[in-house]
Amino acid sequence: MSLKSVITKTAGVSAAGDTVIWTPPAGKRFQLLGMLIGIAAASVAGGAGEEISMKDGAAVFIRTGFYLPATALAQAPILIELPNDGYISTTDGNVLSMNLSSAITGGILDVTVWGYER
Repeated sequence: MSLKSVITKTAGVSAAGDTVIWTPPAGKRFQLLGMLIGIAAASVAGGAGEEISMKDGAAVFIRTGFYLPATALAQAPILIELPNDGYISTTDGNVLSMNLSSAITGGILDVTVWGYER
């Protein structure tokens, strides 16, 4: 029996559009087991709903949203644990990225993901 080491990746995300979180080595896929989205005093211009999408290459496989105010307030982290074997990338070499619907204008939005490369 071969034991796998859990891999963690962390990235700060603030720009609208895609931010790459995990690039597996050539010939491998990511197997996502869970993620923690940390939001610290984040805000967006004018206050608005923020949609977060997790992408496998170009395909969205998780989508969630929440409201971010125009004036930064303390917010709680979002924990997403995927059941069973988690989510396995559909294609070798696809990157895992997070897409924001609008840019974060203040504060911090960090994401930490964990899983395996297979």
